[in-house]
Amino acid sequence: MNTVLEFIVSIIITLETIFSLTPNIFGQVKSYAPEGNGIILNCAVVSDTHADRNNFRDRTNNLRMAYAGIRESCEDIDVLLNIGDITNSGTRQDYATQKLLQKGYIKAKHTVACLGNHDSWNESADPDYPEAKRLFLKYLKHNGIESENVYYSEVIDGYYFICLGTESLDLHENLPVYSDEQLSWFSDTLDKATESGLPVFVLSHLPLSGHNGISGSNL
Repeated sequence: MNTVLEFIVSIIITLETIFSLTPNIFGQVKSYAPEGNGIILNCAVVSDTHADRNNFRDRTNNLRMAYAGIRESCEDIDVLLNIGDITNSGTRQDYATQKLLQKGYIKAKHTVACLGNHDSWNESADPDYPEAKRLFLKYLKHNGIESENVYYSEVIDGYYFICLGTESLDLHENLPVYSDEQLSWFSDTLDKATESGLPVFVLSHLPLSGHNGISGSNL
């Protein structure tokens, strides 16, 4: 999506929000903002946002309302966590919708996200994982995260956020696919992260093997 088209879509979303959604949302949201002192880290967590190129379908409107609800109910968000399936099909247009809505509603100081199976498709008759990976890394960079891999860690206010991500696309097997290299990196990073004694946050769209009752060679 070129800059001019992104600007036009942004204007449409803004006008549509102001004139049709705003009166309904803001009168119904109850505030759960932190009160008083002692809040160490304030995080907003979302998953399966499934942003797509259609700015007027129910899914997009639901995402818009969810983000508006977060904005109204949370103050001083330190980290927005998106636990995968950021987009519906991993396309450039899907990410454009996500970025426009996120920027328009959420004023988080940091954004941390992990790759979901929908993000790894890059929708086509012959799904293109390398392109999907490129667009995901571009989305991370848009949010201030530089990484060459779909797995990475960020340290925010002394707290580790470790993000895992599938490294290939296999439509006939379970996702995600974690390489031995990624699992070794995860083990080393987790060891380092726990040295401080502070809580460590691990993000993965699907759990590792042996957790949550899910079986499978790579789950």
